Amino acid sequence: MNKKRILKNDKGTVLVIAMLVLVLLTLMGKSISTIATRELKIAGNERVEKRSFFAAEAGLGHIKAMLQAEFTHKNQANIASGQIPDWDFALDGTVAGIKAAISAKCDGGSIWINDQPLGDGAKWPCNYTVTVWNNPDDKGGITDDTDQLLWVQSSATGPKGTHSSLAVLLRGQALGEAITGYFAQSGSGGGGCHTCRDIRPVSDFTIQ
Repeated sequence: MNKKRILKNDKGTVLVIAMLVLVLLTLMGKSISTIATRELKIAGNERVEKRSFFAAEAGLGHIKAMLQAEFTHKNQANIASGQIPDWDFALDGTVAGIKAAISAKCDGGSIWINDQPLGDGAKWPCNYTVTVWNNPDDKGGITDDTDQLLWVQSSATGPKGTHSSLAVLLRGQALGEAITGYFAQSGSGGGGCHTCRDIRPVSDFTIQ
């Protein structure tokens, strides 16, 4: 008659369980490490993409300052005579160093800023280029602005082949009244100037 033997020695079971727990912990650690590495790469790529976006924004700020100064200078006569100011100077190549636009599209516009470094000392360099072109709906054509609207696009390139572009439509206008009909001290009598309280018109202009 065969008798079944029941093993009562369970010393090896503890070792097997410990090894299984060790394997599970190893797999979990590897998974966590993989996820963390992936998240770091995503965060790094996001920072790089933001760099090119901020560079494009910097380009818009740069061209705004340039155009504002030129707009006031080039339209002095128009503003003084009560005429409507325009963006012709930005398109026709009359500004030194700026070539005229050849079409009313971005790829044929006038390049005002070309491959300008961001210049903030960061380890990830970015460059931006700013192009302007006439509103395509303007009946004046490529370089004749008649609706006071100007398209501006800032395109930036950054590390790892990142690229960002921002385009805005600018409206040029002069606020306030035209400088006409002002004849201070031209024989109009005492107090002829609106900023003074003269008793009588100035007639002696000799240096004291």
